[in-house]
Amino acid sequence: MVVGLAHQVQHGVHRAAHQPVAHAGALLMGLHPALVAQHSQRLRGGGGRDSTGLGQLTDAGVRVQVDLREQLGAGGIGQQVKARGPVAQVLADRLPWTLLLSTVGLLVAVLLGLCGGVVATLRPGSWLDRASEALIILVQSIPPHVLALGLIMVGSLGLGWFPAVGAVTVRGGGGVLDVAHHLVLPALVLGLSQAPWLLLSCRTEVRAALASDAVRAAVVRGLSWRTVALRHVLPVSLAPLVTLVGVRLPELVGAVIGEESFAWPGLAAAMVTSARDLDLPLLALLTVASTALVLVGSLLADLCYLALDPSVGLDD
Repeated sequence: MVVGLAHQVQHGVHRAAHQPVAHAGALLMGLHPALVAQHSQRLRGGGGRDSTGLGQLTDAGVRVQVDLREQLGAGGIGQQVKARGPVAQVLADRLPWTLLLSTVGLLVAVLLGLCGGVVATLRPGSWLDRASEALIILVQSIPPHVLALGLIMVGSLGLGWFPAVGAVTVRGGGGVLDVAHHLVLPALVLGLSQAPWLLLSCRTEVRAALASDAVRAAVVRGLSWRTVALRHVLPVSLAPLVTLVGVRLPELVGAVIGEESFAWPGLAAAMVTSARDLDLPLLALLTVASTALVLVGSLLADLCYLALDPSVGLDD
């Protein structure tokens, strides 16, 4: 069977080499409505199906394009291939869970990175400084799925403090405390995987701020250390940290490892399932939704940067 499929694909590629314009146009049908209409008329009119592997792939793509355009024209977003339900319902059901996990995981990462970076910088060479460096190397060297399995073994199977999978208890769950109980381990994995980068950035920026002329002048004027830290050191240190958070947003939104390891009902897990089932309408919508989340998050990061550093203008 595999050999036969290989021969079909090889024959299709050979045929495409002799008819480059036709097959190149077929592969670009997603960008050219006229080619989609022409190819779909051939299929519906009994013009026959291409027996080659590349031709069958093209026919399948045309059918998906036609179905999507018909559903969009009727006011819908599309139907799932396997479950035969509206893909908009999947987005509505799973988007809040992804936003919840990403937001809490981001807060965990920022708190760990900011607190650890500030404490380690204010006490250079101390055991806290050395311990933070060791933890950075240790956590960064552990793959996220191994970290997830380790927390499940310790926090769930070993100590029994937290549930291993899911977002709510199957029977009688769904409350705020129940969701928060299920959220601890996935958010901790997501936060720990991002915290080393933030901690390193925070240490570097705090050290640079402490050595700046503005901080030295504030100390000479007799300002208290709390005032110097809150008004001079912290705003200068947070601005690059916000930029780094915006850069790391795609990993927070597309937390496939965390959602798959803990069976979290978010967008990333649904994207993996749709790709495995070849559910192209659902996969397309989830990809667009994830991209939109990253763009909105990046815009918010830029606005926060402007609020922290007023000297930077919109044109910069």
